Parts: sequence; structure tokens; C-alpha cells
Amino acid sequence: MNLVGECWMDYSYFKLLDNITSNIKSSFVHSSARKRRWISYLSTSAIRNPTLPPFFEIPEELDNSSPNITLPPLPVKTRWCSWFRFVFWLSNYIPYIVSFFIEEERLDNSSKAICDLGRTFQDFQLVFNFEIMVLFIKCNANRFVSDLEFFKIRNKPLAAFVANRVNQTQATLEYDKWNKHIQHHSALPLFRDIQCFDPRFIHEWSIYCRLEEIIEEGELDLDKYWKEKCTILPNLSKIAQIYIWLSVAGVDVERSFSNYKNILNERRTRLSEKSISMLNFLYHNQN
Repeated sequence: MNLVGECWMDYSYFKLLDNITSNIKSSFVHSSARKRRWISYLSTSAIRNPTLPPFFEIPEELDNSSPNITLPPLPVKTRWCSWFRFVFWLSNYIPYIVSFFIEEERLDNSSKAICDLGRTFQDFQLVFNFEIMVLFIKCNANRFVSDLEFFKIRNKPLAAFVANRVNQTQATLEYDKWNKHIQHHSALPLFRDIQCFDPRFIHEWSIYCRLEEIIEEGELDLDKYWKEKCTILPNLSKIAQIYIWLSVAGVDVERSFSNYKNILNERRTRLSEKSISMLNFLYHNQN
């Protein structure tokens, strides 16, 4: 799914937007002073509603006076949806972003990213195109981002819902990557079969299992449902609890790569294999 999402970022007509997002990220990542100036600028612009992303901190000198000022939720390559979230954020801050970076170029023209942003934002046609792209993505990518977030959910049995979610997503997307990576995925037939463990999928479910029950609309806790069936349908309950808990994405695997960097970093190069194994166990089971 994430590979499909890259179609938006790699789309040739969005090249301007991608360059702007990349330059904004570069300008903030490498300058703490610019972060302080941005917060101060927003404070003088009387912004009151935005919230602070969890991976940014407000400088102490502004913490008490402007508790609701925000820094951009910068996109991260390894985080699903972060590019889309950043574009959604931009839709509310375009006028401030434009005027801020024009002023930044006057203060410091030694940074290539700042110079590029300054020149771009002084061109009214480019600013107009930029606004159109941002608003287009905000209006049309919400559903896809919601689907991406679905596959990031942890500690819930999602396998029985995957095939239906894939079908819904396909209705809004027609890309080569979709056909290559999703439509012909080797696991898709399995997830289609697993739908049978959702009692709402088969309308005659209660007849087949000789049950008298009414399944209400809305979210259904499949884990709780099948555990309650362990006495009347013991064998089916055991099978269901295996299949509904199948992993539906590689999110945990990708997160584990980041965790391993914390376990075996540059300052821990002489750990034994046994110590690494124990640290790995503690890190992933600390909760």
C-alpha cells in the first residue's frame, strides 16, 4: 500500500509540490533558529488552534506565551502517510508559509533550500499552482490515507477485513503499482477466504452454525466474538483465532529495523550474541 502511495509523490505534475515539501523539511531540520522564528512569526499572526506534533518541542522562551503554536509535521520517508499529513497541514498554513520563507530569504540567502523557496513563493503563478496541488491532494487523498492507517493498526484482528478494504481502496485508485503490488499479491486469495470468519460476510451464517444471534452494524471485535464461541464451536473457534490474527502488513517488521538500531548502535559494538538476544527480547516485550 505504501508503494501505491508513492504514486502521488512521484507523479510528474506534483514535482513542484514535492520540491517545496523537500525544501521546507530541509530548512527546518538543519536550523533551530528558524524553528524559533517560525513559532514567533505564527504567534504574531494570532494563530490559536493548531496543536504541536509529538516529535517537535516548543522553545522554552515561547512555551508559556504561545502554548498552541505548531511546527510543521515534517515528512519522514520511513513513516507511512507522513508526506500526506504534511500536505494536509500545508493546506491550512499556505499564506503563512509563503510570506515566512520570502522573509527568510531576505534574512539568510546562503541556504539553497531557502533561496529556492523564496524564488518560488515570489512567483504568483507558481504559488497558485502550489495551492491547487495541495487542495487537490487534501480533497482526494483522505480516503487513501485512511486505508493506509488501517493497515498500521496493531493489537487487533484485522485479517478478515483486509479483502473488503482492498476492494474499497481499488475503487478509488487505478495505478500500475496497484495492479503490480496489490491486485496480484500472493496473499490476497488467502485474505479473501479469511472473510468467512467475519459473521457478517455470510448472510446465512447463523443458519449454518445453528445460532440465534443478531450481529449489529459497526465495528465487531472478532477476537471477543470467537472466544465466546469456544464452547459451542470449539474447533472452528480455534481455527478462527489463528487466521483472524494473521499479520496484514509489514509495519511491525519495518519498526523492528528502527528498534535494532537502538539496540545495536555505534556505541555498543562489543555486545555478545547472547546479550543482543536478551536485549532484543526485553525491548520488544517491555510492555
